[in-house]
Amino acid sequence: MVGAFSLGWILRRPAPAIHAISVAWIILLILQPWDIFSPGSILSFLATACLIWVVPKFQTEPLSPLDQLTYETRPLWQKLLLDLWGGVREGYKISAVIWVLVTPLAVYYTHVVSPIGLLIGPILIFLTTIALIVGFTSLLLGSLIPFFATLGSWLMYPLLAGCSVVVELADKTPGAYFYLADKSLWVIVIGYLLFAIWLTKPLIVSKKIWLALAGAWALAFLVPWRWAPRDLQITF
Repeated sequence: MVGAFSLGWILRRPAPAIHAISVAWIILLILQPWDIFSPGSILSFLATACLIWVVPKFQTEPLSPLDQLTYETRPLWQKLLLDLWGGVREGYKISAVIWVLVTPLAVYYTHVVSPIGLLIGPILIFLTTIALIVGFTSLLLGSLIPFFATLGSWLMYPLLAGCSVVVELADKTPGAYFYLADKSLWVIVIGYLLFAIWLTKPLIVSKKIWLALAGAWALAFLVPWRWAPRDLQITF
């Protein structure tokens, strides 16, 4: 996807997000066709689609002219604190939206719900983003001056080690994750369909009905139940 966007920028032709995702999917189909319907591939494309089309719906509205004027009159240290708080808040909001949308499908494959991901997600994203920037920069400069490759490895090690420490601490936290029984695929599909309708046509029904539908779906998703199979099953 990054290559598609970059190529569009170089050619001065806008690359719509759906085209970039399609190109990525086609490349994956050609190079690794066995991964098209793997859990990791499906969850990755779902998270990417969520970032492109869903997250902007939940972003904070820009400041009004009066609020912007008030912001400009504040001291520098207050501006820095407000900007830091705004970045942290937006990071956790984005992480929460992605977590909510990806979790049902992840549970379908893994039967695990990880609430701790809401807490450590932005932290890991921050550390891995810096590690990626350092890594690609060291690859580019290291091909010209070998010292930069060594320097990049020195900088990347504490970042990746920090990710490992955060994950290990989160894994030991009580209530970090719990297991759910098998879920019927139609329950997952109905949930995504309801969310898509709410996202595109929120006024089709009242807010109370949307809340009732969300509560009913959450109950059907969390409660361990299944339809009894009709065929004979023998277990030992």
